[in-house]
Amino acid sequence: MMSAETTAARKKAMLEALTLSFGVVAHAAKQVGIDRTTHYLWMDNDPEYKAAIADLKEYKKDFIESKLIKLINDGDTAATIFAAKTQLKDRGYIERTELTGADGKELIPIQFLLPPLPEEQK
Repeated sequence: MMSAETTAARKKAMLEALTLSFGVVAHAAKQVGIDRTTHYLWMDNDPEYKAAIADLKEYKKDFIESKLIKLINDGDTAATIFAAKTQLKDRGYIERTELTGADGKELIPIQFLLPPLPEEQK
């Protein structure tokens, strides 16, 4: 069994490894020399560790968002469209799929009649 100091040091190392691996648990755990399940046990049993993991997830989201903003600032059309579709729905920037029949007519509902199940399957 690990001492409290060793466990604390490994938790700190795991948090650093997760930052460097961009949150990939298997890779970070291997770097630290622990099993992935240890990480999840720590999350279940240590509120401070769990909070630190949540902070890392927010850090990752912020990083991704900063990259998206850079692409938009650089004039990337696809990034701009993506941002509009996800952030400007209230302004009408949204894609919807409409299902229609031929030439925009209504779809004709089809009923499927299934045979009754045999007694042994009921």
